[in-house]
Amino acid sequence: MRAIRRYWSGQQIVLATSGWLNPIVALTGCVDRLLPVRGLEPLPAVARFPDVAITLHGAGPQSNRILDDLRPARRLGHAGHGWPGPPWRIGLNERARWCRMLAAHGVPADPGDLHLNQPSTAGTTSPAPDAVVVHVGASYGSKRWPAARFADVAGQLAADGHRVVLTGTTAEQWLAGAVAAAAGLPDEAVLAGRTSLPELAALVAQAAVVGGLDREIQVDVAPRRLDDLGLTVADVARALAASTARAPCVTVQARHSSSPAVKKEISPSKA
Repeated sequence: MRAIRRYWSGQQIVLATSGWLNPIVALTGCVDRLLPVRGLEPLPAVARFPDVAITLHGAGPQSNRILDDLRPARRLGHAGHGWPGPPWRIGLNERARWCRMLAAHGVPADPGDLHLNQPSTAGTTSPAPDAVVVHVGASYGSKRWPAARFADVAGQLAADGHRVVLTGTTAEQWLAGAVAAAAGLPDEAVLAGRTSLPELAALVAQAAVVGGLDREIQVDVAPRRLDDLGLTVADVARALAASTARAPCVTVQARHSSSPAVKKEISPSKA
């Protein structure tokens, strides 16, 4: 979105996405208007005849058809279904994928330019400043660590004297609760389902360290198995605890529920 904002600095940028994302979209500072939609439904008449239509939703054909119905003057996306552009590549990180697509259309884009504005400017504060945030959520169960492994990491962090909080969705409160109980954390450490989106953004922005699963809270580093790296759960805990002036983010990713993996590098992460 920053690449689009810079390239079309004088244009109105309208983002068609889920309405509940509005608090986070506002923190990008790139969007003039959010057009709330549900899935791949047709867009309203107010969106017709744009100068440029950009698909950031798959390689089509459904999303392409929806944007074609708007009759845009220019279309940006991947090649196929009547659209020009670069070929779709399997296995790319989403940020890299869409920045690659924009660059192929002549729009310079940096996958590392992803930091959000500080939510505190809008009066939202972190529920746990300077805490170590362990995000137990995952979009799919196959990408989620078992509670026991999260508890090992959280327990080690707590034993080292860090304040640990657990985040996730309302549906994942049971998992966060199980992790807290196994790690010996107090009930107030469970923030899963108890934060608004702005509060979650503030929590991450003001965290000492953030650790998460897959794409929920992540950095772009190719995942490897723990044993491939010669790492143990204690090593992960120490990596998560190695806070710096700029909150490092270590993403723990599971290829399968029985096969943990960790992203080796620690990269600066700002919300």
